[in-house]
Amino acid sequence: MAKKLAVKTGGAVDATTVGATVSTLETPFAPGMNCLVNIDYFTVVGASGVIVVQTSPDGTTWTTVLTTTAGIAKGRYVADITLDKYIRAQPSVVFTSGAYDCYLTEGVGV
Repeated sequence: MAKKLAVKTGGAVDATTVGATVSTLETPFAPGMNCLVNIDYFTVVGASGVIVVQTSPDGTTWTTVLTTTAGIAKGRYVADITLDKYIRAQPSVVFTSGAYDCYLTEGVGV
């Protein structure tokens, strides 16, 4: 079974929620590694459920590596990304409110 690394789990969020910084230095994950980011939408209120996934080498300077498609209200979104030392997931400014989980799994390809 592929190992998972939780980036964000549980709890309602809105557009002002800043994602928690999570270290990717947990075996089998490492900076420079390609992996799958999985976003499970539970509820989305409003017109858009856009989630932004960002990575950082130092936990201060963030680069957006994934912006999900608008209009997802429920279900799963999966994409390949390349890791840096830290990762976070947070709603975009157009996200009204809702709940989602985000986690990494090893491997590439959807």
